[in-house]
Amino acid sequence: MSTDVFGKTVLLIDDDQRFRMLISTALEQKGYRVIKAASGREGALEVKSTIPDLVIIDGQLPDMQGQDWITSLRRFVIKTPVLFVSGYCRDTVSYCHLTKDLGVAAVLHKPVLPAVLCDEVDRVLGVLREESQLGADSLFFDDDMEALSLEYASELPVKVREIGAVVSELRHRPNDQALLGAGKICAHKIHGTAGIYGFPKLGAQAGVIEDCLGRLTPGEILECGPLWRELEQALSLAEIYADQAAVDGQDRVGSDGQAQEVGHTHVLPSGRTGRPTVLIVDDDADFTRKVSVVLGYEGMVVHAFTESHFILEVLDRLEPELLLLDANMPDTDGFELCRKIRQSGRWYSLPIVFVTARVGWEDRVKAFESGADDYIAKPVINEELIARVKTRIERARLLQDLAERDQLNNLLFKCLLVKTAQPIESEWVVTRIA
Repeated sequence: MSTDVFGKTVLLIDDDQRFRMLISTALEQKGYRVIKAASGREGALEVKSTIPDLVIIDGQLPDMQGQDWITSLRRFVIKTPVLFVSGYCRDTVSYCHLTKDLGVAAVLHKPVLPAVLCDEVDRVLGVLREESQLGADSLFFDDDMEALSLEYASELPVKVREIGAVVSELRHRPNDQALLGAGKICAHKIHGTAGIYGFPKLGAQAGVIEDCLGRLTPGEILECGPLWRELEQALSLAEIYADQAAVDGQDRVGSDGQAQEVGHTHVLPSGRTGRPTVLIVDDDADFTRKVSVVLGYEGMVVHAFTESHFILEVLDRLEPELLLLDANMPDTDGFELCRKIRQSGRWYSLPIVFVTARVGWEDRVKAFESGADDYIAKPVINEELIARVKTRIERARLLQDLAERDQLNNLLFKCLLVKTAQPIESEWVVTRIA
């Protein structure tokens, strides 16, 4: 693996200026040259002038879908690796299409921590760094990250109230598709980016707003039905969280005007290198977003899916170290899915943890009978989730290390027997002849 990143070019295509600034800063501090584009058209023009070593692209661009852009890229440049980053595409069908048909190197879900994304870029491009760099954001760009976070927090109340103004105007102009689209874009940006800066609750409510605007029709707007009330409730919560984020941002600045030191992420100690990969299968997108942020700040790479089609293929591609599984999903029974995974052979030792609102003793028994290793009841306490996930992963890593050592010891023992058996057998034969 090469240790030299200088000269390697990354093309970052995302219409969210804050996201581009945050990720490009992190990559540039690690030595990459970053070209930024705000739309699919801009990205295509950049590719024509300079073929990048890697492309990072959002799933939903202003002028096209990220998948369509990758399809066009493959007609022009076959081998350029692509990282697909999106707040959506949480279904296994899209994941398999991206990785299998379009050759995407990795699919990451927003919010994604800069350190996690940088690790994925290093991995795909074959860049080898010191092990300590995998466990925490590099110290030399923490100040830049914190400054960007504080600036973003101060602007959040204005951004959320802009969405509120659009929603209010929709009451008077319910058929204005351009206005509706503008509201969806604003909500989409906060949805995908707020969690990166440490405001996951706001990001989740922005996701609700975006979803509601996507489902609204003129009739529903005029009737002010349940969907409209859901939208207004999410907007009200978003305003509260945005105001709180701005206040918290000011509290994080010391009396000298400098940002106070923030904590770093830590990776589990083990012989296995790299960040632990966790797979979540749960149809509650709000829950998976929260878990992704909580575990992400613990140094883990989290992949979340809202359904279980092609789950075995997804497991083979992601090779996770732990699976978080819901018991009750629209497309499948979680217990049956757990049995299916255990019966596949390859994943008989994968740690599987049920996280579900079904807390009766019958369901707990079903979980363990289906092959689960642990069971966590919703609502989940962050500290409990972190502790259980870390414990299961660390235990699995230790067992894997022991198994590999046993295999090596057995092999050495067999080699020793083969080497010493021949002289003994020859001496015994000579003795019998004599």
